[in-house]
Amino acid sequence: MDYQMNAVAQDSSFWAELEEIDCPCQGDGWANINDEWGECPIHFHGQLHPESRDLLLDDPKVLAEAERQSTLSWRLEKARHDLNELQVKVRHAQYNIHLLELEKVNRTATTKMEVVKMPENCYPTVQMKAVRPEEFDFSDTFKD
Repeated sequence: MDYQMNAVAQDSSFWAELEEIDCPCQGDGWANINDEWGECPIHFHGQLHPESRDLLLDDPKVLAEAERQSTLSWRLEKARHDLNELQVKVRHAQYNIHLLELEKVNRTATTKMEVVKMPENCYPTVQMKAVRPEEFDFSDTFKD
């Protein structure tokens, strides 16, 4: 949270203030800046949009449910974002573990390379197959 606030505080176009009293949103999470509503990067925690809140003031039960749904939607979106970030970190850590295990057994990680196809007339092709000495057939090697 401190990192987020420090990054936000360094942004020159940032209009929010840490203190709710001094902030244009007044702690409500929404501020009308230049005739446009914007979420406050510090105080917004899923609060219902002020214009939606004004429309629902006649029915307190519907207003309460809309505020609950808005907060839950924000929390759900934030949890999904956090999960995605953690999954990236896990994949990166798994890759590093794999590299360290290969290094431990004195092997290097192999990199997949794209196969380059040469023109047929460029170089003569030789078919070679690796075989174990016990599998090699010497019968036609020493013909008279």
